[in-house]
Amino acid sequence: MYPGCIEVWKGSRNSGGVLSFRRVLFSYGFPEILQFSSANQYVNIYCSSIDLPSVEDVDGDGDLDILSFDPDGTFATFFRNTSVEENLGLDSLKFVRADLCWGKFAENQFNESINLSNDPNTCALGITSGGNQGSRHAGSTLCLFDGDGDGDQDLLIGDLASSRIKKLINGGNKNQAYVTSFESMFPQEDNPAFIDIFLASYYLDVDGDGRRDLIICPNDAGNGETQNHIWLYTNEGTDASPRFRLVTKNFLTDEMVFVNSGSHPAFCDVNADGLTDLIVGTNGMLLKDGLRKNRMVLFLNQGTESAPAYRLSDPDYLQMSVKAEGTGRLAPTAGDLDSDGDPDLLVGDSFGQLFYFENTAGKEMPCAFSNPQYPWLDIFIGQNAKPAITDFNRDGLNDIVLGEKNNQLNLLINIGQKGSPLFVSNPGTPPNTTQLGKIFAGNDFFTQNGAPAFFNAKDGPLMILGTEAASLFTYSDLSTNAQDAFRILAHPTGNIYEGRKLTLSIADIDQDGYAEIAVGNERGGLAFYNTPYELATPSSIQTFATGHLRCYPNPSSGSIFIEDSSSESYNLTDLHGKFLLKMRAGWNDISQLKAGTYLLMPGNPNKPSPIKIVLLP
Repeated sequence: MYPGCIEVWKGSRNSGGVLSFRRVLFSYGFPEILQFSSANQYVNIYCSSIDLPSVEDVDGDGDLDILSFDPDGTFATFFRNTSVEENLGLDSLKFVRADLCWGKFAENQFNESINLSNDPNTCALGITSGGNQGSRHAGSTLCLFDGDGDGDQDLLIGDLASSRIKKLINGGNKNQAYVTSFESMFPQEDNPAFIDIFLASYYLDVDGDGRRDLIICPNDAGNGETQNHIWLYTNEGTDASPRFRLVTKNFLTDEMVFVNSGSHPAFCDVNADGLTDLIVGTNGMLLKDGLRKNRMVLFLNQGTESAPAYRLSDPDYLQMSVKAEGTGRLAPTAGDLDSDGDPDLLVGDSFGQLFYFENTAGKEMPCAFSNPQYPWLDIFIGQNAKPAITDFNRDGLNDIVLGEKNNQLNLLINIGQKGSPLFVSNPGTPPNTTQLGKIFAGNDFFTQNGAPAFFNAKDGPLMILGTEAASLFTYSDLSTNAQDAFRILAHPTGNIYEGRKLTLSIADIDQDGYAEIAVGNERGGLAFYNTPYELATPSSIQTFATGHLRCYPNPSSGSIFIEDSSSESYNLTDLHGKFLLKMRAGWNDISQLKAGTYLLMPGNPNKPSPIKIVLLP
């Protein structure tokens, strides 16, 4: 709500031990943020949105103080908590600004260098005499700890432009800090941290042995390394006088499904064993110096029909590190685009274009994807294309729905024929539309980066949409008319909050008749959820209902049941309106017709609109 400020959230556990938080409101100034008293008014305790302040008992009196850089990133300001001195209790937060330049050091405004003061009572110079040595910047992380057991706080500092952590050694005392020296590469005793970029340090007891350990990792969510980037140093000394030893560079990530960044899941039975596998597109693996290695990852389902178990099979599936060099944010989806009975693969990218991998294997055979066509059919929708394959207009040919960075949901109608899919490349040209479902009221940041997924529920087709920061929306009333509005059925769907840029895929992976979803996010993780949505059975999939009229099964292999209590007659025509058969309520034999798409036309003009009937070969 307020820029450059600090909020406080208080944790509590319910009777079941579940942790939750509520924001603390204060009775002075701006109630939502931390402030300090100055000249009979309240001023916010400043913290840049990209900084990490240190919240620690700086002066050793038992309450929590704050150390945070000033707005230009030169001096670390010390805000003392006076709760103990005023007998307010340890859960109170009342601050005064005690020192404008704690430790009397200054960080250069143009690079990562540190200037020390020659006088414990005087702040160091903020800019060196050498002048501008680079682009002016602010951005730092702070972590206070007693590194030498002398009773005062030393400081670990990370800088926006640095791949190292510096240790500033406090030669003063707990009441008057004075930095007298520093180590430029910390920890010196064992493998100094070297990770791109803008590092942060966390001093806490990881292994529960009573001695605080050290975690160092990037503080930059967009540009930091995403491989071997969480370094854990265990404390081999004491809590009062720590000595650190590096034990792993992939702490926590080695125990989870983690694909480095921007996970985009897609369910598909790749090896045709009857178990649903998982292809995960990514936003690439960030390496040193800003290098990015794009890739897709294949996880094969090695469990059972009722108990799926995924194992990493190919970390560079279809060699996308080579084929997608120069692009990123790979978003796969599987579906039968050429109507030959096997799943093809469509992959969106950061440029808003598509890779098309035709599956040449045949029905019920392990996938054999041909070399990709890119950019397929010159389709372009803007940035961050996220495709879904679905027969939206229910004409027997699969269409494409594309989410993107801006608030548009693009429908591309398949105007080809079986064996030869074809699309008008411009999403704004009929029969396409750029605002399918009319779900966006404007260009809202929170609903950007839409990621659609469709499935046939028992009560009708549904769409779940991932978003930038608004969690998941579930929509119903998916009319075959591209100009009709969808209805929000659930938001946030399942109270799922997995981070930013949520993506998803839907399938019945445990074959219990209900849909499961895999949810990806910007951090590169995956989460799996059961849903309450019962899936349509094969005999009822794509059963259509209009008003009080229903007909099924649809698609049909030779007969159609019309459910209509009025017993009115209906005409079956081709798509051009040519009369073919007279039909009535109940079972109707249409096996004498050729496979294709037909229209069920009401004889009474006051009846509902025509229904498309798909006759299978």
